[in-house]
Amino acid sequence: MTERVIADDEVVALEEQRDYLLKSIDDLEREYSAGDIDDIDYAELKDDYTARAAAMIRTIDARKARVVDSGGRGSRRLLWIGSIAAIAILAGVFIGQASGSRRVGEVGSGDIRASTRTLLLQADDALQNQNLDDAIELYSEVLEIAPSNAEAMTYRAWVRYRQDPVAELALPDFADVIAAEPDYTDARVFNAIVLLEDQQALEAAVQLKAFDASNPPPFMQGLVTDRLLRENIMLDLFGPDTPVPIDQTAFTADEVVEVAKALVEERQMFPEAQVLFDAVLRLDPDHVEAHTYAGWMLARLWASPQIIGGLGDDDLDEMRDSATGFLDKAIQLDPAYPDALVFRSFFHRAQENIEAAAEDLNAFYALPEQPQELLDLITQNDLDNVLDG
Repeated sequence: MTERVIADDEVVALEEQRDYLLKSIDDLEREYSAGDIDDIDYAELKDDYTARAAAMIRTIDARKARVVDSGGRGSRRLLWIGSIAAIAILAGVFIGQASGSRRVGEVGSGDIRASTRTLLLQADDALQNQNLDDAIELYSEVLEIAPSNAEAMTYRAWVRYRQDPVAELALPDFADVIAAEPDYTDARVFNAIVLLEDQQALEAAVQLKAFDASNPPPFMQGLVTDRLLRENIMLDLFGPDTPVPIDQTAFTADEVVEVAKALVEERQMFPEAQVLFDAVLRLDPDHVEAHTYAGWMLARLWASPQIIGGLGDDDLDEMRDSATGFLDKAIQLDPAYPDALVFRSFFHRAQENIEAAAEDLNAFYALPEQPQELLDLITQNDLDNVLDG
């Protein structure tokens, strides 16, 4: 019982450090979007945080796996790993993944597995302490023992790329790992990042979709989210310069709409969201959800122009007209689409058109079902008041 408590405490400490790193990635994106850091510092910090977070995530996963594997057996192996990890945590050192590391076709004696595991621990430790040359050397030693070790091949390629961002040197190693073990999520993510930075967004999208299909663990999904990898791939593909039609990519229109909605609600990246809405409507001019949420975004910005600032009267008039056009089109396409009815009711109220607001809200209440999130939105913002005249 004492052993499991010790291990659980280690996991809590590691999770706190993971959360700090993921928050750092999120903060970095916000600072870069605000223009507070330059392109060079942004790229270096982003690569640093990504590698450290990924190593930490793998460490947590391995630690949890060891706790489960040792439950009820009083394993001496758990005591050994626990004591090493406890010393490392007290020293403020991030310990990498041990027996939970992924290997492609690794075969050999217990001594070989133990030696590769030890080297991987040391490599992750070097990586966390920014000793990149040492990390590369240690990963290379692992590959001398087990040439197809997925973790060593993936992270050596990633660290080398961080030192010298030449995609042609990193991509073959990622391809070899993925060919042997398609569900190794670390390789998929790093491969997508390098492809995107090498202006191969179409292939990066393929890798990200394969990542999605491999049932990735939540922590790797969090890494993709915090790095805005999906958003950046889509913006590269569908941006105004040379937009690629959505149906020529690995993404669907519905997926692009969901990312655009998240950019609005979670990131307040309004121009970028509009780029994605526009991409969907180029493919499908009758996409009700794209019309609805593009209109809702513009309606709220019109009602609260201080959110983005710098808007003149002509800008606001154009924004109001665009919001009206999107919302009207959505309801024209689907008069029973609840989101559009509620959003247009709010917009009418903001324009002091209470009669029109009440009409849309009554139409919403007349629907056979009302989504709870919309009912909550109505209650929280007292929209029912329009029904009182």
